[in-house]
Amino acid sequence: MHRFLILPVQILLVLIATRTAAAHGGGHGVPYNGPSGTVPPNIRSGTPQPTGPTGPTGPTSRPDPPPTTTTPTPPPLPSGTPSGASSASRSGTVSGAASGFTRNPNSRSRGSFEDWEFWWSFNKERYLNLKKHLYRHRAVVSESGDYFLGRRTGSEVVDTARPTKEYVRTVLIPGLLDMLKASHADIRDSACIALGKVGNAAEVDILCRMLEDNVPGVRKAAVVGLGLLRTARAIKPLLAILEAGPPGRSLRGGRTPESDLRAMAATGLGLTGDNDFGDVKEALMRYSRSIDVHKTIRVNATVALGLMRGNRAYVEGITGHLKILVASPRFDDFVRAHAVVSLARLLDRNAVAVDRDTLRFLHRLVRRERAGHVHRSAVIALGLLVKDPQDHADSLKLLQHELMRGRNNTSRNFAAIALGQTGIPAAFRPLQKVVLKAKGQHGAYAALGLGILCDGFRGNAEHLELRLKGLNALVAGFRRVKNPQIMSGYAIALGIARHSEAGKDLLEAMKKNRGTTLKGYLAVALGMANYTPAVEYLRTVLDNTDNLPLLKQQTAIGLGLMGNRDVAANLVRSLKEDSSTFVQASITQALGYIGDRTSILPLTTMLTDSKARNLTRAFACVALGTIGEDTLVPVLSELFVHHNFPATNRTLMELHRIM
Repeated sequence: MHRFLILPVQILLVLIATRTAAAHGGGHGVPYNGPSGTVPPNIRSGTPQPTGPTGPTGPTSRPDPPPTTTTPTPPPLPSGTPSGASSASRSGTVSGAASGFTRNPNSRSRGSFEDWEFWWSFNKERYLNLKKHLYRHRAVVSESGDYFLGRRTGSEVVDTARPTKEYVRTVLIPGLLDMLKASHADIRDSACIALGKVGNAAEVDILCRMLEDNVPGVRKAAVVGLGLLRTARAIKPLLAILEAGPPGRSLRGGRTPESDLRAMAATGLGLTGDNDFGDVKEALMRYSRSIDVHKTIRVNATVALGLMRGNRAYVEGITGHLKILVASPRFDDFVRAHAVVSLARLLDRNAVAVDRDTLRFLHRLVRRERAGHVHRSAVIALGLLVKDPQDHADSLKLLQHELMRGRNNTSRNFAAIALGQTGIPAAFRPLQKVVLKAKGQHGAYAALGLGILCDGFRGNAEHLELRLKGLNALVAGFRRVKNPQIMSGYAIALGIARHSEAGKDLLEAMKKNRGTTLKGYLAVALGMANYTPAVEYLRTVLDNTDNLPLLKQQTAIGLGLMGNRDVAANLVRSLKEDSSTFVQASITQALGYIGDRTSILPLTTMLTDSKARNLTRAFACVALGTIGEDTLVPVLSELFVHHNFPATNRTLMELHRIM
């Protein structure tokens, strides 16, 4: 399916059709605005639709796809959206070339990994955290027969907007189960991912049966769904797929699992966690170092190791293995780079303090490592692990040096983020200096780093003065820059810092500027800053942007961040009534962020509407999966926090597109 073969690359305002579609066997574009929550529905052109999941109808085995090249396919560049959404050209096609970027005519950047939007697209979820904002707004409603809509407190039902587990189980899941039988493959694969989002151990066998589907995209979706369930019952089938032995072939209807399925199974195991026997850790360590399997399997197994949880001895066993991967020249730079980030993630998520030997190990990589991917990962790792200014003075000096005189622009940009993530006051002055003086992408990255630092200072009386100075620097930088793309970065930085007093500047800029890309980011920033005086204006924009779906989407997100729950009804109605695939995709993504339990019933009704297009029903599955997910941020976002995105691979990008 094209969704798993084409990684669309977006520019900010103008998209030019490229050779990508033809190179993958189709001249039609897929104007899809990748929703946050599940597999994006695909669009076929003149292709007969396969039948349901009744097993293979073609050859009994399929060869693996040709290996990817060592040069990573660039991830999708967001078109002014918090999710990395694609944009449509006037002809309705999506541009994107696996070999490079189309330059944004309104930016001095080269349209490369240096663009700040790449970092935002991978890390945005924890800063938006829309569900947290929506669910904090409570209201008491009268008792009714539909008890599952709220949470009982005495004789009342408290409307928290969050769907209860009972409501998900009795209303949402049955509709998704029916969609697994649909003749349209886009509906089936969307339902697989959505079921993984909202299901539990009871859905393991159901998703395992989907592994025999005759469409590759559905099989991949089933594997991802198994990992998203995060249940111990899924460990056995995921291990079987990864190992590709007789049990794995049995699950695949007698066919050997493809390399992409095995790579997806590896990341799924990282999300699921280990069993009492350590089988997951052992398998991931074995495949991360095996040179006999496809590189994408090794990379994904390495990434998954960074998600494991356990006691100190368990963690130390994995960190020792990861250091060996980094130090050995027999492993390629992609595996080595992700091993460095996984080492830092592992220590951080298990609250294990970094030891001196590990710090010296990372320092050597920053100072001497010649491979760019590995060097950047070491910068990321220091930002994640350095917490104490007294114990880590050398690490701070290294990061400050990289910020000012790093070996290339990307390293300097990564150092800006890393300094902000340390949360250490000593990181303030170098970031402030860059924010006030630098131009272009480096200034935007420094603003993001300073925004992160200021956000960390919130509520800390000891650092109040420093926070105020930082906020003033961000406002001054926002007023100084003129490039719309860079202004957008400063706006998001102000949003990350939760600087509500900057709302007046953000709103004034939104009213004054006509460019939809900048206006969209400003809408999101206003929501993040919780500048409620902007609500009336944002509502006006929302009501007049039916022909600008990306701006409509971002405006809805901004309103949602300020607790405006009634936006969801507007979006559901638009999803049902608008026939444009691009518009439906944008609305679906916004619903994934904004939608609450009141959206579930109309969306499940849409699934069985005989008059609705197949693609509309698939989009409804997409939205239902995200709304019903029981975590505040998407589970898959764990894979991409602190991600070294220039070192990404195809299957990781597929997961990013379905996050």
